[in-house]
Amino acid sequence: MAVATDRAADLRAETSRDGVVKLTISGRLDATSTGAVWRRAVAAVAQAKAPGVVIDAAGVHYCDGAGIALLVYLRHLQRRAGGTLQIDGLRPEFASLLEEEGAETTAAASRPAWSSRGFAVEIGQATAEIWRDIQVLVSFVGELSVALVHALRHPRGVRWRDAVRVAESAGVNALPIVALISFLMGLIMAFQAAIPLRQFGAELFIANLIGLSILRELGPLMTAIILAGRSGS
Repeated sequence: MAVATDRAADLRAETSRDGVVKLTISGRLDATSTGAVWRRAVAAVAQAKAPGVVIDAAGVHYCDGAGIALLVYLRHLQRRAGGTLQIDGLRPEFASLLEEEGAETTAAASRPAWSSRGFAVEIGQATAEIWRDIQVLVSFVGELSVALVHALRHPRGVRWRDAVRVAESAGVNALPIVALISFLMGLIMAFQAAIPLRQFGAELFIANLIGLSILRELGPLMTAIILAGRSGS
């Protein structure tokens, strides 16, 4: 009989006449105390090479993820050796955690193993994905063109009320937020450009700078971003 004692966990290993190993675990199985018990339990099971292992966990009054991991690992170790493992006396709240962890371990083991792919394979897959995206884009543009031509040839088939409603929600209702963001960006740019332009005596051109940058570049860009983010969603 082997005895391993830790601050909050005890382990007793006994081997019966028929070769069955009985592990009696008691105390508190947490991240601090499970380490020593883990080493002794694995050593007892590995050295005995018993066809069956019985774990008496009636004395376990606390068990967290570390203790559950110990039980799962002992079960996996015994199954890999072709034996059986039985856990008796485990509290229902700990048993439910053990079942959940065992289910996750089984699902993870059933997943196919990851295999390294060559550089040429990755390039080929990336190229195929880009080609699929291009096909989807071309298909969308073609369907849109056909719909526009059909609408021009048959204007009565267009649902004008819905079109006006969409134009109002996407365009007119977005005008306040677009104006506010453009105003704030122009204000920030004016403050940031004032100091550099002052060094060259070109403070009078701040209005020209803001007007050209907002109207020609940043204004349409911010409008497109807001429409895509606000109205598109």
